[in-house]
Amino acid sequence: IVGIVFLMYELVTFKVTLVGLRGYCKAAANAFSLCVVVLMLGYGLVELPRFLWNKGDVEGQLRYLYFRVSEYQEQLSSATERL
Repeated sequence: IVGIVFLMYELVTFKVTLVGLRGYCKAAANAFSLCVVVLMLGYGLVELPRFLWNKGDVEGQLRYLYFRVSEYQEQLSSATERL
């Protein structure tokens, strides 16, 4: 909404031509794309190495799977008791 208001302001105040408007739209799209890329890379630069590090830790994965098995065992025993 702010961008549309700013665009209308520029159209009225500076008498922007169609070529200038096209350039402004390209610049705005480029700025938006760069912001999205920076946000996505910020997450990916942290998450991908963490994922690979955790997948490389076999003992840690085994501890996690033992934990999950214990949860499933409790659910199975409670379901068996209900029957």
